[in-house]
Amino acid sequence: MLTAVGPRIGELVDRAVARAKEALSAYEEITEDELRSGILADLERAIAALVDGRPLSQEDRAGMGQIGDARARQGIPLEQMLQVYRFTIDEIFNELWRSTEDGTLDHAQAVALTRQMWQYADPMMDVAVQAYRARELQQAIADSQGRTALVHSLLLSPGGTAAVDSVLGAHLDPNGSYVAIRARCTSGDVRQLLLELQTPGVLEGAAVAPHEGDVIGYALRRPSFTPPEGIMIGVGPAGHLSALPHSLAVATRVVETAAAFALGGVRSLDQVALEAVSRSEDVLGDHLVARYIAPCEPATAVGRELLGTIRAVLASDLSVEQAGAALFVHANTVRNRVRRYEQLTGTSLRSVDDLVHIRLALLRAELGWRGGSVPTPPG
Repeated sequence: MLTAVGPRIGELVDRAVARAKEALSAYEEITEDELRSGILADLERAIAALVDGRPLSQEDRAGMGQIGDARARQGIPLEQMLQVYRFTIDEIFNELWRSTEDGTLDHAQAVALTRQMWQYADPMMDVAVQAYRARELQQAIADSQGRTALVHSLLLSPGGTAAVDSVLGAHLDPNGSYVAIRARCTSGDVRQLLLELQTPGVLEGAAVAPHEGDVIGYALRRPSFTPPEGIMIGVGPAGHLSALPHSLAVATRVVETAAAFALGGVRSLDQVALEAVSRSEDVLGDHLVARYIAPCEPATAVGRELLGTIRAVLASDLSVEQAGAALFVHANTVRNRVRRYEQLTGTSLRSVDDLVHIRLALLRAELGWRGGSVPTPPG
């Protein structure tokens, strides 16, 4: 091996360096001297082990791992790093076959050396990849910790008191407008939720981090995508970075309301306003249930049918025809049930005030039904 390759190892390395510099864009910032010294050091270790007829030692592996670690720190893509190894191995094999042409080796010797070299090439690349992955993981952990610290400082500190250098380092515009988001999934899998939200194109100008079983973060604007089933995202109002804690408080109320009513998707407060009121106002909610739900005897089949019809009418913007189609009954049946409801409760679906009260009462009752009980009037 030394006879065939040794005298021309410098030329061999130079050719590998030239191919890497020409073909791999990520290596533009790596000097030829740095690239050459790394390739040469790895080759010398591999050739020494081959000549001694031994596997790579721990010392050999540690030295070879330095290349993988360095390339990860430099941001070189893994595939381009491996391509340099392929160029080098290719040049070694070319050199071995040239040696058969000038008589230094016969064909049998060249084939034997090629097979032996493969026994060292694979471990050499494996060591580099392991070191690369280890450094990549350390960087990912550091990036994640830094991102989490920034998100928490912006959204959980009073006034969003993140350090100015952290804000600038995250490429945030100190004078820009941002919304806070809070996301929750019914499965409780925060890692999967983080992956969903960090998928390219989902959030713009955003960063997210885990918090109390949910994911919180900021973005330039409301997410425009439709999240998978089981994921609910609350969005707070847009404002300056210092307003993000308030925006998060609103987003938190939105997502908690959405979770209570099993409402998936991306929602802002105006989209769950009545649900939020019905959920938070206990005294008012119970009063409305007693006033607009209890007279229908919701524990009975007839009562549930009556209330289901009223919900369908409200969902159809008071169109009895659309409500009838949704319920698979004739429009006159809907009209009769509406009149029965109005008689029982002393209300009118033509009154704006009554409509708001009825809607709030139905939402409040829905919380009780979701909890497994039929709401009853207090006392």
